[in-house]
Amino acid sequence: GVTAIQRAAKAYRAVIEAMEREIYSNVSLEEIAGRVNISRSYLKALFLKFCDLSPKEYYRKLRLREAMRLLAEGASVSKIAEMMNFSYPNHFTQFFKNETGLSPTEYRARL
Repeated sequence: GVTAIQRAAKAYRAVIEAMEREIYSNVSLEEIAGRVNISRSYLKALFLKFCDLSPKEYYRKLRLREAMRLLAEGASVSKIAEMMNFSYPNHFTQFFKNETGLSPTEYRARL
């Protein structure tokens, strides 16, 4: 039969796929857990087992990589903020700067 570790790995993959599908949505961990029918505490336990990051950190980094890709493609800060469901462009700018130490504009200038 299926072992506990196989079930956990399958659930972890489902969570990662849900996060990737929701990359533009800025959803909560509760919403991600709900999408794959697991509890928030089990979601956290999966990340402890399979990943060096917390689920929140992983989702933030996933969104950051997408924002970097969009900046490299020439999308405006306000367009990226809108696409990625930030309430205001300055919220996106603050998120980006907290993660990278650079504003989105400074990051793009270094590309």
